[in-house]
Amino acid sequence: MPIEGPQREDAFWIDQLGAQGAAFGVPGARRFEPDRWLEDGDTVSVGDIAFAVRHCPGHTPGHVVFVNPDLRVAFVGDVLFQGSIGRTDFPRGDLDTLIASITSRGTQPPMLFACLLPPALAAVVLAAHFYRAGNLALAGLAAALLALLFVPRAWAARVVQLGLAAGALEWLLTLGRLVQARQALGEPYARLAAIVGGVALATALAALVFPHPRLRRRFGLGRPSTD
Repeated sequence: MPIEGPQREDAFWIDQLGAQGAAFGVPGARRFEPDRWLEDGDTVSVGDIAFAVRHCPGHTPGHVVFVNPDLRVAFVGDVLFQGSIGRTDFPRGDLDTLIASITSRGTQPPMLFACLLPPALAAVVLAAHFYRAGNLALAGLAAALLALLFVPRAWAARVVQLGLAAGALEWLLTLGRLVQARQALGEPYARLAAIVGGVALATALAALVFPHPRLRRRFGLGRPSTD
C-alpha cells in the first residue's frame, strides 16, 4: 500500500521515528520515505471519495488536513479542537503560523495574491531594467525570481529575498550613475533621483514581505528546529 504524506517539511519527524519509538516503548519503529509528499492543493482519494489537501503548519511544519466540501467533512488532526487549537511547543511549531493556517483559509486566494504582488512586480521591473540595458543573463535571472514565487519551498523564498535585495542595490548603483551623468551635462536630476530611489525602496520592501503569516505558511518559513 502506498504511503502518501505528510508535507515534506515534516521529514525531520520521520527521520526520528526510531529514536522516538524507543523512547516511548514502541519497538521496531523506523524511518520511511513516503511514496508521495503532499502539497497544498493536492488531492487524495479513499475509494470513490476525493479529499483536497490543505497544508496547515503551526502544530508541525508539514501538517496537512483533508477536506471534502461536498460531504462537509474535514480531517484536521491536531490543528483544531472544539474550543481549542493544537499545541505549538514541538520543534518548529509556531503559534502565529497555526493561527494563520486556521483563519486564512477562507480568504486564501486574494490574501496570497496581495502578499505576492510586491515581489512579483519588483522582479518584473528588475528584469525589464536589465533587458533594456542589454544584459540578457541578468534579465533572465530576475525573471527566474518571478517563477520562484510559484515554488512553495523555504529555499525559493530565501532566493527571492536575496535576489530582490541585490536588485535594490542595483537600482541604487543605477541611480548614482544617472545622477553623475545628469550633473556632468548640467541637467536637473531631482525628479529622476526621486523616481529611481523610490523603485529601489520598493524593491527592498518587497524582499521583506515574506515574514507575513500567509507567506510563512506557503513557503514553510517556520521557526528553526530546536531539537
